[in-house]
Amino acid sequence: MNMSDFKSLPLSVREDVKNTLKAYNECNIRFYNDEYHVSTGIMLCSKYPDDYRIIGDVHKDDIYTPDEQIVNYIETFYDYPREYKGKRDYDMLRYMATQSGKSRVRLVDGTAALVI
Repeated sequence: MNMSDFKSLPLSVREDVKNTLKAYNECNIRFYNDEYHVSTGIMLCSKYPDDYRIIGDVHKDDIYTPDEQIVNYIETFYDYPREYKGKRDYDMLRYMATQSGKSRVRLVDGTAALVI
């Protein structure tokens, strides 16, 4: 799916795609029963609604930069992805895990830092 098609989707669908891609590499957008549906897998059905359409697949590289992907990974899983090259502060990750998703991270010179 190209970015102009993505930007033409309703805002709620775009936000759903962005939230899904924080934890997954790829997601699918389908339209059926007068609604958009974002998922990470494809299900085969014996019968589809009359208005069923495949809108497209979106990859995390289409939406997020490599640095944003690292931040998303840390904020989602409270761990560091393999490609992270900065200092690994596991005390920060343990603190983040106790904050129930309220903590935010940013990269400063390639190292993850907690945003206060």
